Amino acid sequence: MKSSIYLTLIFILSWSVVTAQQLVDVRGQVSDPNGEPLTGALVMLNDTSGTTTGNDGHFQLSLPNGKYRLTVSYLGYDAQEVAVDTRQPDLETIILPVSSTTLNEILVSASPHNFKKDFKGSNYRISPTAINNINPLSTEEVLRTVPGINIIGDMGLSNRPN
Repeated sequence: MKSSIYLTLIFILSWSVVTAQQLVDVRGQVSDPNGEPLTGALVMLNDTSGTTTGNDGHFQLSLPNGKYRLTVSYLGYDAQEVAVDTRQPDLETIILPVSSTTLNEILVSASPHNFKKDFKGSNYRISPTAINNINPLSTEEVLRTVPGINIIGDMGLSNRPN
């Protein structure tokens, strides 16, 4: 008799542990105001865990039962906070508004003598002698000498300053 009570008690306790640890897949899509999916948007939970969107803008994040706040962000767009309840795991499309960042001033000069003293940016001068020393075949090779510029690709393919 005692063993059947212990067995029942162990079964009930193990069942409560299993149901408490159940994960729910929260799904959604991230797009811009035109409805275009945003590939690689960051979907974060409390700055601790998260995921990114795929090529179609969809994401899936496994969470324990409960209520959460997700932060969705993408470069060039304003971040959005979204309330999530795992009882309703399918989210509507999350639309990120375009960031309205404006620049105070852009200075482009061909002469090194036109640098503004109060310019709060980064200036770097490549002298004609330095260009002749590396004997570049393209501007890509010149840009690779600039500190802080990393070029991915070769000879004009996939050139993106990082």
